[in-house]
Amino acid sequence: MLFYTGFPDAKIFYSFYVYLSQKIEKLNYWRGRNEAGDSVPGYQGKKKPGKKRTLTGKEELFIVLVRLKVGLFVRDLSDRFHISQGHLSKIFTTWINFLLYELQELFPFPSQKMTRQNMPEEFKDYATT
Repeated sequence: MLFYTGFPDAKIFYSFYVYLSQKIEKLNYWRGRNEAGDSVPGYQGKKKPGKKRTLTGKEELFIVLVRLKVGLFVRDLSDRFHISQGHLSKIFTTWINFLLYELQELFPFPSQKMTRQNMPEEFKDYATT
């Protein structure tokens, strides 16, 4: 589990899933730039419209974490989970936006000023790094 997701064991992965579970049920898949949600990407305040999901929320979360941690290709993951590459891309984009929104208060990004102050000396000569 650690190698694939970054979580030490399945129990902690499941706890993270439970933390997100009520909002996962209401996620709407990303359908392109022109059809983005209002204020929260991929999240509507009601139950997800449309057909039932192909994968469970746990499976979708697992796919996203594996792609982030191990770097498996979309084609590889879509073959493993028996879904199309397009559908996997929609799942991935939806979850990335959702996780950014849900976790930004728990793990805020440092300001640009703070990042520059703590940058290793080796990088300071490269302004675009």
